[in-house]
Amino acid sequence: QPQVLRTGGHNVLPLDEVVEAIEAGKPLPDRTVAITMDDAYRSIYTEAWPRLKAMGFPFTIFVATDPVDHGYPDYMTWDQIKELAAAGVTIGGHTASHLNMTDASPDRMAEELARSNAAFATHLGKVPDLFAYPYDAVSPAAEAQVTASGYRSAFGQQSGELYPGGNPYDLPRLA
Repeated sequence: QPQVLRTGGHNVLPLDEVVEAIEAGKPLPDRTVAITMDDAYRSIYTEAWPRLKAMGFPFTIFVATDPVDHGYPDYMTWDQIKELAAAGVTIGGHTASHLNMTDASPDRMAEELARSNAAFATHLGKVPDLFAYPYDAVSPAAEAQVTASGYRSAFGQQSGELYPGGNPYDLPRLA
């Protein structure tokens, strides 16, 4: 609930700033959080963004690109994602098809990441540097593919705190 973040003494920062601080070993204020959402559902644009914007809260969307490319009705369009990015919303990668990476071969993972990155480059003019594993499907092979694809950090969906020295390709997020 965004209202809890406002009244609970939390410090809401963009995820990329949190990652930069962790990478640099800089302390963050107590109760610092970053808000993330997965997949690029249209409700992020129509429901979440207006509410978070009204509260002044930054957030990150990890976009699975195929549903956007194919114009699925429950997903945002590239124009909407561009609008969010222009407004300061951080955009991250989430594969092309929302691939369960632990069930995929290295070649399939590489193809998915390349296709997703090409879509970002075409539609946003740049490739994100933050990534979230669909289904929290993290494995050493998935980490290797994400690293090779140029991402600087990647997130699972396991409980935990971010801290300097943690694995930058298996950072925790709370569901």
